[in-house]
Amino acid sequence: MGVAELSSKPSETYMLKRTELLVITNDSDLLAVVKEAAVYYAFNTEFITDVFLAEAVVDKDGDVDADEDWKASPQVVFISLLMPSSIDEKVKAMAKLKSSYPRSQIILAISGGEPVENYKSLQEAGADRLIFDHEVKFTSKFFYLCSMLVHGTYLPIQVSDLFPSTQVGFNAYHKLPINQKFLPVIFAGFIFSDKKYRRLEPVKQVYVRREDLNEYRKYIESFHDNRGNALKKRCRATMMSLMGIYTELVVLLSLEAESNNQNFIKFKLEQYHNIVRDLAAYLKDCPDVWNVIFQALDFQFCRQERGPSILAYALLIAQKTEPSAIENIALGVLFADLGILDLPSSCYRQLVTEGEARLTPEEKDEYQHHPEHSLARVSKDSLVVSQVLKDILTSTHERADGKGFPNHIAKEKISFEAQLIHFCETLDRRTRANLEDGMVTHDFVRKQLWEEEKVSLACFNEDFLDKIEITVVTPVA
Repeated sequence: MGVAELSSKPSETYMLKRTELLVITNDSDLLAVVKEAAVYYAFNTEFITDVFLAEAVVDKDGDVDADEDWKASPQVVFISLLMPSSIDEKVKAMAKLKSSYPRSQIILAISGGEPVENYKSLQEAGADRLIFDHEVKFTSKFFYLCSMLVHGTYLPIQVSDLFPSTQVGFNAYHKLPINQKFLPVIFAGFIFSDKKYRRLEPVKQVYVRREDLNEYRKYIESFHDNRGNALKKRCRATMMSLMGIYTELVVLLSLEAESNNQNFIKFKLEQYHNIVRDLAAYLKDCPDVWNVIFQALDFQFCRQERGPSILAYALLIAQKTEPSAIENIALGVLFADLGILDLPSSCYRQLVTEGEARLTPEEKDEYQHHPEHSLARVSKDSLVVSQVLKDILTSTHERADGKGFPNHIAKEKISFEAQLIHFCETLDRRTRANLEDGMVTHDFVRKQLWEEEKVSLACFNEDFLDKIEITVVTPVA
């Protein structure tokens, strides 16, 4: 991993292997957190001290050279503008950085306490994400955001899901194994020729950028019917669209500077619900559906963000047992763990890598109150949250034996939706732990989990387990 010492060298001098994270700050506290993230994720990272040292690559006519810029642009730039400068000076610095790295995603750390109009000006000047400095220092939001932007920007699709001699509406990229750069190999608006298809077949997968996921989904839906393998491809494409909108909403709802945009959040929530409804309909008749869900999001970022897979399992079960609960389940999965991002980054990293069992007593106490923080987060964002949804958000970690958290409520008060989200989270964790080595089947893992819970009745009440039995235990053709 290439974490360089803080330096004042022009950034283009060390871009041989594409920099995943370029850091521009002279704030020692922020720098310490960013270095922790870089080491944790093994990002190829570089550091400089001043935005005006990040020079654009220009051609002989004085314009930004697109080819050279493509080679040089870091995937993500983190910059802090905490100094007591005027908003005009900050906007100038941001515009300078965007002109240097027009293809990079820019995370801007700011002090906060400024008018909302200032945030809008910084975003218009080129900041893709705004995060307050205290969020970087004292929460895990920066860790989540970095993973989403570095690991979750280029997402793999199967070459076999594409069709030769068809027009595509998105760019697709090949990841070069040596320097990890993404080289465009399919271009929006062009015909994907049979010759190019044959050339790409051996690599098996290419990558689509997050912002092109809906175009990719439209393409898949245009060239397939609703049967057999075609339905599997629709499910995979729709789950990728779900991943895109899901993680976008997590960020919008979590970052304090971005949660002010209520109209945009509501617009994104409408998109989210539409994708959820489409996915539920596809999953209902999809062959080998459990394996399709498990394999659809098989890429690096999903080791950090499991929500969309948990939701897909819950949709599959709910529509065959309690279809009226789907909307609340969709919001429950989205909102229930927002509070985790308010935890210190050390606690978050421990949860992701080792699980709750390895937390210190202090960390465990903080973690066990995250459902209440999740509810507070969505309430603060002025979203309309029904009493049913409030109960779901605070109950997804409760247990039938009373040993859950945060309130140790009686088993008869834990809703079907909360138990289903809890069950699907456990199922997703079990499948990830057991299916990657190919030694057992999805049918085996599901049946084993259900039978263990039926015997112990520790986490779930008997009525719930009886209700989901036919869907969970019965093998799907």
